[in-house]
Amino acid sequence: PSAWGGHGAQQQGGRLPAGYDGPLDLHAGSISEKERALELANQALSAAAVRVEEQQEELERGRARAAALERCGASPEFFCPITADVMRVPVICSDGHTYEKSAIEQWLSRKASSPLTNQPLERPV
Repeated sequence: PSAWGGHGAQQQGGRLPAGYDGPLDLHAGSISEKERALELANQALSAAAVRVEEQQEELERGRARAAALERCGASPEFFCPITADVMRVPVICSDGHTYEKSAIEQWLSRKASSPLTNQPLERPV
């Protein structure tokens, strides 16, 4: 392990600080408060990176939807905002938007928020 107390993790695209080998065992008695704080900050940064990736994926889906609308000239109401495909089994969610049933079910199995507004949903469908 390095001075950071890690366990051989590889740097991911240069995002990890030099000398950082991976997560610390936060329950180990041998790490200092500074090391504990650094590890918690690193975990928070990792979680933020995941959220950014999810938002980028949502943006790409929106772009795909816009491109599909342009190509076929169809009304936007026929396209699911999650899949950017024509809906075959449309359902109205409690956020007031219409989604493909299988897409919103999959979304809600991971999150309890609207795919379009990110607001919490009181009752999903």
